[in-house]
Amino acid sequence: MNKTPFMQRLAAWFTRKKVYMLIYLAIVGIIALLMQFLTKVHLYHSSLLYILIPYLVSVVITVFRPTTAKTLFQRYISHVLTALSILLSTSILIGEGFVCIIFFAPIYLIVVSFTYLVRAFSKDKRIYSMALPAVILVFSLEGTLPSLTFPRDTFVEIKRTTALTKEQIKANLAKPFDLQKERHWLISIFPMPYRIDAGSLNPGDVHTVYTRYHRWFFTNTHEGQARLLIESVSDNKITTRVLSDDTYFTTYLNGHGTEINLLQNEAGGTDIVFKLFYKRNLDPAWYFYPLQKIGVKKMGELIIDELMLREPS
Repeated sequence: MNKTPFMQRLAAWFTRKKVYMLIYLAIVGIIALLMQFLTKVHLYHSSLLYILIPYLVSVVITVFRPTTAKTLFQRYISHVLTALSILLSTSILIGEGFVCIIFFAPIYLIVVSFTYLVRAFSKDKRIYSMALPAVILVFSLEGTLPSLTFPRDTFVEIKRTTALTKEQIKANLAKPFDLQKERHWLISIFPMPYRIDAGSLNPGDVHTVYTRYHRWFFTNTHEGQARLLIESVSDNKITTRVLSDDTYFTTYLNGHGTEINLLQNEAGGTDIVFKLFYKRNLDPAWYFYPLQKIGVKKMGELIIDELMLREPS
């Protein structure tokens, strides 16, 4: 039976490149829907997003996007670049910001690369078709249920010795401050407060911090504020507690409060022990726990340097 003119035009339109583009758009759309679904069922912070989604992306690329690259390295690079383009396209589609991409990209690439390399080097196809999916599924369940979640509450402790007295440090903490300073790259990608209502250090006082985050550099803006209660002030200790926080930081962690211990040393200066208490919101723990630990520590060091240890005026 001869093809009609319409069917002939349709067949001519479906070139290989156009078919691949349609497949690519379908993958992006499906992944975006899966991510939206995980958000709706409150599993957006679990390992389902950070392990299972990259695995599915890698499998779909392997099945539906054959490559003409000759060497294993070239095929691997083609695979990774396609996976990255899907990540960027999906993030734009669901409105995520560059900070999320920066944090998601490393674990995304780890899972994508692992999936591809297992397939490339596995002589037994059952490892790729049966064993690997089972392993991925097990690791993806972290954070889906309380019984499958590692402890989230933790703290960072920072110690510092200074020639300043306890009284000078307390006076510094009571003054307005500005954190728009040069800082470690891990916390420099986060927006620093553009306004801070402070100026006192009395028990019961509330300090309010205002942040503004442009998810895409100048648009898709998230406004937020955190309210910090000065819970107690004694000769050697100051404690604070977070009353509320809807800043963009809560996507990654929730601050509980701080504890500052000030101990006079034999030289007449002060030994500072600064503790920051917080809750990790993202899984898997093996990836986000050390990353957030470093970030919170760098933030604490910035607070010590720029607030507590500034020269008395």
